[in-house]
Amino acid sequence: MKIFTTLVLLVLLAPPAHAQTPITEEMALKYYDNCLANAAKEGTMSEKSRENYCFCTANQMKNNMTQEDLKTMSGEDPQAARATVNKVLIDVNTPCTQYPLHDLVYNECMSKVKSTAVCACLSQNISGYIATREQQMMADILKKNPNIYDPLGAIMETDEYKRTEKSIMASCISNPKY
Repeated sequence: MKIFTTLVLLVLLAPPAHAQTPITEEMALKYYDNCLANAAKEGTMSEKSRENYCFCTANQMKNNMTQEDLKTMSGEDPQAARATVNKVLIDVNTPCTQYPLHDLVYNECMSKVKSTAVCACLSQNISGYIATREQQMMADILKKNPNIYDPLGAIMETDEYKRTEKSIMASCISNPKY
């Protein structure tokens, strides 16, 4: 009973919690512009994919992060910073990986298979599949290795991805619909 009373007193006497400060529209727009510039320099995505990816991640950032998260990522507590990076991987980057994945798979396929129809089929279908599974896959990946930084590479290294890509490729070779 003493423990319960102490807990009640602590709750009643605690200062009110401060609300988390949302990411502003201006911050999301600045991120979007920087994302476009950096993605263009990298040169691995088409213009359309860069726009979609940057729009998607800016939206995810605005909807799933706070200004406090941004401070935590660059703060002095390495555990808190890593936890926030993992939150960003799951909630901001990963929901948007289908865009760079599409282009990466298409370009890699074209360098090996050299069939527009097969490669369009593969890239469209694998990116569509990943769009439905990516957040759960990333959560599972981070349970095994909480220190990764490349969500797309980590997803592509999973057995699930490799099996699915192989299955989709076989289907595209036998019946490309593009």
